[in-house]
Amino acid sequence: MIGLKKSIVLSLEDKRELIDKDHPHLSITKQCDMLSLSKTAVINKGINSMCRIWSNDVIPIAMKLVAL
Repeated sequence: MIGLKKSIVLSLEDKRELIDKDHPHLSITKQCDMLSLSKTAVINKGINSMCRIWSNDVIPIAMKLVAL
């Protein structure tokens, strides 16, 4: 049949990786709409990454400094 679209199943992580935050013509919101992905899922990934950096790197260093 002509005109049928093939359904591609992407995981949440795959969809997140497709978002180009610096795209010159497509906003993050538009890209999320095109991928049927909530903007919150993209933003939360960034927040979770920052939290991991803080908990793995910054907090242990700060604790050592406080102990001095």
